[in-house]
Amino acid sequence: MSNWNGILKILEIQHKNTQGDILWEDRNIHNILHQDGEEFLLRAAFTGGQDSTIIPEEYFLAMDNRSEIAVGNTMDDLIGEPTGAGYDRQAVNSSGDFSVNFVNNH
Repeated sequence: MSNWNGILKILEIQHKNTQGDILWEDRNIHNILHQDGEEFLLRAAFTGGQDSTIIPEEYFLAMDNRSEIAVGNTMDDLIGEPTGAGYDRQAVNSSGDFSVNFVNNH
């Protein structure tokens, strides 16, 4: 992907119902990081990443239907985020819910 402005690629994601049936899945999704997100990560990493005033207790995952993002876009600019039908932004704890692993020195 040319001119990709992100920090990670989701290799595989699935949404399953309570019976374990796959309702939706996708692979190789490049995340999109806007300017506010870049600034947040830099501030967290270099100006007090251990400071609880910088790192929130949780983050929120939301769906967005943009194919491209402008540097000045924010979470308020989401397009096509679902409403109703049980959809809600998902809270993810800022510590303990993710793992970081090196694969082939990457």
